[in-house]
Amino acid sequence: MDSFGNYPREKFDPFSVMLFKGLQVVAFLFFIALLAMNPEAKSGKIDTKAEFIITMTWPDSHPDDIDLYAEDPVGNIVWYHVREAGFMVLDRDDRGGLNNTIIVNGRKMSSPIRQETVSIRGIIPGEYTVNVNHYLATTGAPVPVAVKVRR
Repeated sequence: MDSFGNYPREKFDPFSVMLFKGLQVVAFLFFIALLAMNPEAKSGKIDTKAEFIITMTWPDSHPDDIDLYAEDPVGNIVWYHVREAGFMVLDRDDRGGLNNTIIVNGRKMSSPIRQETVSIRGIIPGEYTVNVNHYLATTGAPVPVAVKVRR
């Protein structure tokens, strides 16, 4: 036994102690590297990779189908039949009350948001044209529509 009474002198191996300490250091460095690689999540932040975003909205829960058409200077037109043309992409074709419901666990859930979005991923110099078409009028009344172009 040593002077503290813990280990007999003939069974004490300094190499295994150093090996175990080295393993502890490697585990600690792995833990620190894991913390550094896991960035903090930014809640609600969505990075859109687009030069321009064209957004058309109309009143929530409105049953009418309103369509967005966008044309670039070259003549490419994006609409519900051609969702991608040139650098433009129709991200969502909102058909009013027709495509805003899903069934989850036997319950029908719907989204009240009425919005169509076109992303322009590259800039072509010239004039862009944006048009709105009241495609399906179920109510028979005019619908207020807002169109925004953001860079």
